[in-house]
Amino acid sequence: MTRLYDAGYRERVRLDDGTEVLLRLLTPDDTALVVAGFDRLSEGSRYMRCMAGASKLTPADLAHLSGVDQDKHLALAAVRETAGHEEPAGLAELVRLDGQRDVAEIGIAVVDALQGHGLGRILLQHLIAAARERGVRQVRFEVLSANARMRNLLHEVAPGARIRYDGPMFTADVSLAPEADGDTHESPTALTAAGAGHGAS
Repeated sequence: MTRLYDAGYRERVRLDDGTEVLLRLLTPDDTALVVAGFDRLSEGSRYMRCMAGASKLTPADLAHLSGVDQDKHLALAAVRETAGHEEPAGLAELVRLDGQRDVAEIGIAVVDALQGHGLGRILLQHLIAAARERGVRQVRFEVLSANARMRNLLHEVAPGARIRYDGPMFTADVSLAPEADGDTHESPTALTAAGAGHGAS
């Protein structure tokens, strides 16, 4: 099957406030972009994304993020282009779970300056489309319960998702609707999903 979300993928999208960003796949050569994006996260945003108040990425963190193979480990970058230079805007990452090729965990981060303008929603929708291309049938989110922004995003994009709370964390497992014939090259505008989570919403 021909993939839309491959090494040549480039798509410009507009956020709710009119800001234009470019979407493309993250590559192993994007270490500097990842570091710059982390530097643009506030302490609170870092805590919500990394579940720790780290002041910088560790070598292990960078090795993980640069280890994308575009199949088992995929990351979608959003960048702003300024005078031929890319400035980080956001990142959405997908990692297949060990021993479960059709199940993957997803994480999203948006730089503070662009939060609240729809970039998280756009990244999630496009990452879901890329996951479906690769045969992923269920995605999992493990998020701090205090992360209201991510919780609201899930309710907006995947309203069928059921969320299980466990102390300071919540987990949402979302079953993806099968890809319709001919949909491979269409940009996503919504996520059709059925909840596969555990416990009460």
